[in-house]
Amino acid sequence: MTYTLEWLKTFDGEIDILNVKMDCLANTIEKNVSQYKYIYQTNMENCPEIILSVPNSSIPHLLGLSREHHVNLPTNNAGSIFEGLKDDWTLERLNKADNGWFNENKFKIVGTLLLYQMLHVMECKFYTTDGIFE
Repeated sequence: MTYTLEWLKTFDGEIDILNVKMDCLANTIEKNVSQYKYIYQTNMENCPEIILSVPNSSIPHLLGLSREHHVNLPTNNAGSIFEGLKDDWTLERLNKADNGWFNENKFKIVGTLLLYQMLHVMECKFYTTDGIFE
């Protein structure tokens, strides 16, 4: 399955997680999410805007792919892990290398596919120590 921009815009979280193509996920997130900065205006005088970014190097963490959470990764460098996902690190390969990883992190795959909507579509509130930004 190819995850297009239109697909990301309408994704409702319903997906057969076992059939997610990790290369498509990584390439789609890179194309539509991770290369941008997101600027949100607030209603607070002392903090008129919030700037967010989700770089490629954050995606492995969001998927639970780190030495602490996936014991058989060939590297612990987040950029290298992301490149591996873009290339040939299939879900089957990740699962075989650490059979506990998938059950602990399968819903993080869905969450990663929802990043586009979280940053573009959904009305969000930011909770900080200074208050709630809308």
